[in-house]
Amino acid sequence: MSRTTCVLTALVAALSFETALAQDDLSKLQGNWTMVSRECDGIFGSGREVKGGILSVEGNRYRSLLDGKSLSAVFTLDPGCKPKAIDFKYAEGPRKGETVKGIYKFEGDLFVLCRALQVETERPRDFVTRAGSCSLTVVWKRATNFAGR
Repeated sequence: MSRTTCVLTALVAALSFETALAQDDLSKLQGNWTMVSRECDGIFGSGREVKGGILSVEGNRYRSLLDGKSLSAVFTLDPGCKPKAIDFKYAEGPRKGETVKGIYKFEGDLFVLCRALQVETERPRDFVTRAGSCSLTVVWKRATNFAGR
């Protein structure tokens, strides 16, 4: 086997592994989630904000309800990054077509997400926001009894 063939075979195997990881994480995200906590620019959300937060994921479509505001986006996952990367492209509203960068992880039945609030903001490096960071961290718990709102 030539060196080029070995390199190409290794690349194809790596891409197949990354695709399988992305499909596994995409499958884990499917369904309904309720908010556990919310932190924006270093400020934790109130109990009312957190209690009212819901998320629904179908395919690569993400719809959340936070503070009475709905956010609809399509997303892509890159589980090969450290931490895992997620990008959201707004599907409606005044920011339609804009993309913000984020990171995510699973911890048992929790989905932890930290994302930029603005297009020009760099991808977060950790799951903690700070004053002026222009980022949002949300912890979601898989909903066991979801009536939709």
